[in-house]
Amino acid sequence: GLARAVCIREVCEKHPDRGVDLLSVVQGCLAEKDLTVVREAVAALDALCRGDVLDVDFYAVWRMVSRKKLSQGAMQDPSVLTEVMRLLANGSEGAEEQLEGARGAIATLWDNRLHASPSVRE
Repeated sequence: GLARAVCIREVCEKHPDRGVDLLSVVQGCLAEKDLTVVREAVAALDALCRGDVLDVDFYAVWRMVSRKKLSQGAMQDPSVLTEVMRLLANGSEGAEEQLEGARGAIATLWDNRLHASPSVRE
């Protein structure tokens, strides 16, 4: 569970070229019930996006997170949502080509602009 997710995030942060090989494991972690594991998985995706090692664009990653994997409970948890907001910072490139995905990302940012948790609003 958690130890595996933390190790995966650290690999993705320190060696994104190797972390990309763990993408399917990261996807599995997104569906976990333990929200700490989910938080680490979102942070790993953020690291992979920042490392520019994914063969897909940001919006493919965002669709995976927003529609397929994260539970409603995860999207309401401040620690997970903080990582989601950081992940969304990667979405500026390619927004013109992915208008639907960009709208969803912007809606998520907008919906959380006044969140009670300061870490989410950062």
